[in-house]
Amino acid sequence: MNKKITSMLLCFVMIFSMMTIAVPVYAAPVASTTLTVAADKTTAAPGDEITYTITMGPVSDLGSIQMVLDIPAGLTYVAGSRSLASGLKATLGFDDVAFTENMTTGRHTINGVASAANYESAADTVIATFKCKVDAGATGSLEVGLKELEFYSVDFIDITSRFSVVKTAVAISGATPPPATYTVSFDANGGTGTMAEVTGVSAGAYTLPANGFTAPEGKRFVGWATSASGTATAAGEAITVSDNVTLYAIWEEIPTSHPAKPTLGITGTYTYSGSAQTVTVTGFDSATMLISGNVGTNAGTYTASVTSKSGRWADGTSTPVTIEWSIGRKTVTPVIRVSGTYTYTGTPVEPTFTVEDGGVVISTSEYARSITDNDAVGTGKITVSDKTGGNYEILTTSQTFEISAPTPPPTVYTSTEIKITADKTDAKTGDEITYTITMGPVSELGSIQMKLKLPAGLTVVAGSCQLAAGLKATLGFDDISFTEGTDFVITGIASAANYRSDADTVIATFKCKVDAGVSGNLTADLKELEFYSVDFTDNTSRFSVAPATVAVTIDRTKVNKVEGTSDTATIPVYGGAYKKPSVTVTTGAPAYFDIGYANGHWLKKNSAGIWERYTGATFTEGTYKFDCQVRIDKAAGLTHVLDSAGVTVTVDGVAWTTDTPRVADTFSYINVNSPEFTVT
Repeated sequence: MNKKITSMLLCFVMIFSMMTIAVPVYAAPVASTTLTVAADKTTAAPGDEITYTITMGPVSDLGSIQMVLDIPAGLTYVAGSRSLASGLKATLGFDDVAFTENMTTGRHTINGVASAANYESAADTVIATFKCKVDAGATGSLEVGLKELEFYSVDFIDITSRFSVVKTAVAISGATPPPATYTVSFDANGGTGTMAEVTGVSAGAYTLPANGFTAPEGKRFVGWATSASGTATAAGEAITVSDNVTLYAIWEEIPTSHPAKPTLGITGTYTYSGSAQTVTVTGFDSATMLISGNVGTNAGTYTASVTSKSGRWADGTSTPVTIEWSIGRKTVTPVIRVSGTYTYTGTPVEPTFTVEDGGVVISTSEYARSITDNDAVGTGKITVSDKTGGNYEILTTSQTFEISAPTPPPTVYTSTEIKITADKTDAKTGDEITYTITMGPVSELGSIQMKLKLPAGLTVVAGSCQLAAGLKATLGFDDISFTEGTDFVITGIASAANYRSDADTVIATFKCKVDAGVSGNLTADLKELEFYSVDFTDNTSRFSVAPATVAVTIDRTKVNKVEGTSDTATIPVYGGAYKKPSVTVTTGAPAYFDIGYANGHWLKKNSAGIWERYTGATFTEGTYKFDCQVRIDKAAGLTHVLDSAGVTVTVDGVAWTTDTPRVADTFSYINVNSPEFTVT
């Protein structure tokens, strides 16, 4: 009582002393705090990665935080890119702070809490960084923000209204990198003069220019080639450019004679093939004439033009002789190739497909298309038909595609079994047994607790309690542990999202040692189960345990060889009296040959080759063998046992045949037969 009075007096003294001390002046609370989500660039293109930084402005009274990333369509969060600011937990003075990403739900959360004191800062505080990738086809201006804000002081005063979010816009340009361009240079190849190189030539067809060089004496220009002695292609024709190239002027001798003006004709018909085709022109003489307009790729009408290499015809004229020729449209029944899978979501399905000719994709300008039966679950149809013009004459054809129903929501498991399995079904004193705890399909799992329930006779091996590798990440838990001590307890909790799985989840392993002198069935079980969702719904009733039982037997000395001496070989003689042999065990005791009044018999082979028990008073002509058991039983059966893997039996140095040993808890035996004896 005196101690209580003294304590009360001291308290009053302290209170009155504090009243005489000047009250400190605290800074006024920060009434408005901004959360800025800043990007490392102001413009980006599809495929670019953008790094974002979350910064908190001046703040006071901060005891806990929660914020969820608000990512717009057109951006995809980069898995594994999250990072809290270095030392943030210590900076805030929080008990814990985490940045949890969930690629399944797309909900990426930062949360943390303090218990001792509020955080205050007059300066900005960097919270975290993360990355997003710009999706293909994204356009416009994209802003990443924060949502589901929750901010409290350590005394649970809601200060969320003080916080606002500042977003940074990133302009998405769909621009693609400029195509590669090349330089075309020109070589006089014996001529004189210069021609300026042509830069910025795009890959693909390039129309050859007119000759700008002066021809060598007595020669004239024929065309261009990619080597000094190459085959000439006439100016005005096209070549394919895929790299920087030098074109050489090709010259020929000026003819001194003039050919007769030809009469031209066309040999053959031509149909679009996708490749350049050269028409066969009759009347054309390549030795004395030049031809142009005789090469075409697309369907249509062309004009082939023939001139004299000497510059005029024999009749004195120089006008080109021309003839029209054509490439016809290719008639095809194309293949419609549908890509992707499709689900009906309430609006007509627009499938992605190509129309092909032998694996070559036909341009959409070549055909008309229609899509029907695409506004419900079932089979849709794509139909393509011809358009006027182009390179193809498309014969009308159709292709179906399947539209599936939306995927049902994930299963909610109302019954989950936790199985304990052992690495053996039987054991003996001193053996170590490894147990595995596996959880069956589960949903809405936000926290777990389970304790080992072990019988007398099993002792947990220190240090053997191990959680499955990566279990914390697998479950998406903030923390999980397997604690050894008086109780062996597995506990874990998540704050961001529940765990669900349609497959089994390995939780942990542990080892137990069988105590000395223990026998019987030992069952490892679990107790004191507690399972909650992240919103604190108690789901414990959904869980059951399938324990593991191991049969423990007392260790017995195995006997795998039995040897002995006997009078067996002297007994079966013609006219000799029937009697059973006597066998003395010299190796393998306490095993013995069970031969007595009711046990052990002579067998005789009958005319059909079948062994029958012999009951005659004396031995007659025939073939005999002795049949009995080798046994270990009674008190010896508790300490010794015939080896179940096999036993060799030898009598008088001769092997007897055996079968498989029969092994029980207190005895074991094996059937044996002597060698055959022939009596004559």
